[in-house]
Amino acid sequence: MRNDEHTRSEPEPRPERGREPEPSVAAAAPAGFTLCSLLWARPGLADELAVYEDRVLDLLPEHGIEVLHRARIDRGPDHPVEVHLYAVPSEASLEAYLADPRRLELAAERDRVVARTEVFRAAGA
Repeated sequence: MRNDEHTRSEPEPRPERGREPEPSVAAAAPAGFTLCSLLWARPGLADELAVYEDRVLDLLPEHGIEVLHRARIDRGPDHPVEVHLYAVPSEASLEAYLADPRRLELAAERDRVVARTEVFRAAGA
C-alpha cells in the first residue's frame, strides 16, 4: 500500500448556488485611471483662476495624483481657459483629495473665479 492512498484531501468548498465566490483582494483593487478637467473662468478672472489652480494642484501629489498635463487656452469665453490631465491611482485617492480640508477651505475662492468645470475619465490615456 502506498502512503498517498491513505491521505485524502478535502474537496474545496463550493460557493452556494446562485452566489459568486468572493473576489480576491488583488482582483478587487481598482486600477488607476486618467481624468481630464476643463475649467472656464468668470469674465476677466482667468489669471485668478490660474492662481487658485496653482494652490489646489499643489495638493495632488500628497494623494498620489500626478498632473500629466496643464494647458492654458485663450479662445474666448465659450471655451475653457485651462485643461488638465491627471493620473489617478484609485478612487480612494481621488476621494481623499476632494475631501482635503485645505482644498475645501478654498471653496469661496473657487466659486469666485471658476464659472464652470467639466471633469471626466479620459479613455485610452
